Amino acid sequence: MQGQRTVAETTTRTEITEAIGAHGAWKTRLKAAAMAGVSNLDPARVADNHSCRFGTWLDGYLKTHPNDRDARRIGDLHLQFHRSAGSVAERINAGEAKAALKEIEEGKFKAVTNDLVTAMMEWRRHVV
Repeated sequence: MQGQRTVAETTTRTEITEAIGAHGAWKTRLKAAAMAGVSNLDPARVADNHSCRFGTWLDGYLKTHPNDRDARRIGDLHLQFHRSAGSVAERINAGEAKAALKEIEEGKFKAVTNDLVTAMMEWRRHVV
C-alpha cells in the first residue's frame, strides 16, 4: 500500500533515531567526565566503533546494503566519532581534562559529532 513503510524501513529509521540519541549521550558523558576531571572510561573500548549497538547494527546493514552510499558515509563518520571520543577519554584519563573539554566544545570531537548527527538525520529522511 502506498504511504506505508516496510518493517525494514521502520527498523532502519528507528536504529538511526536511537543512534542519534546514543551518540549525543556519549558527548554528555564525556563532557561530564572532563568537567569532573576523572573518568573510568576505557579509551580503547570507547574508540571501537563496532562495540556500540549502532556500530554492530550498521555492520550488518552494510553487509546487506553494500551500495548504500549514505550508510557508507555514516560508517566513516561513525568511525571518526569513536576515534575522537577515545582520544578525549584518553586525555581525561591522562589528567588533561581542560584539553579534553576544549576538544569536546570546539575541537575535532565537536566537528565530527555534528557531521555524524547531520548525516544520520539526512539519511533518516531518505529512508523511504
